Amino acid sequence: MRTTIDIETGSYRLAKAIATQRGVSLGKIVAEAIQSAYGQTGPPTSDILRSDAGFPVLTLGRTITSEDVAGLEDE
Repeated sequence: MRTTIDIETGSYRLAKAIATQRGVSLGKIVAEAIQSAYGQTGPPTSDILRSDAGFPVLTLGRTITSEDVAGLEDE
């Protein structure tokens, strides 16, 4: 995504030097810094449905019940 931000000259120079040294874009360095500072590498957690225990909840088909599992154990 393309955007414009205001950044201190010193911060810009440091980020630009790191980007040049690593051979990546300035945008990648800024994105990595933000992700590192906030501990997030995926989509925002508010967009992901989570269980009470904090695990991601995925809906891929019908719900598997205890009876389903018991039926398969008997086979």
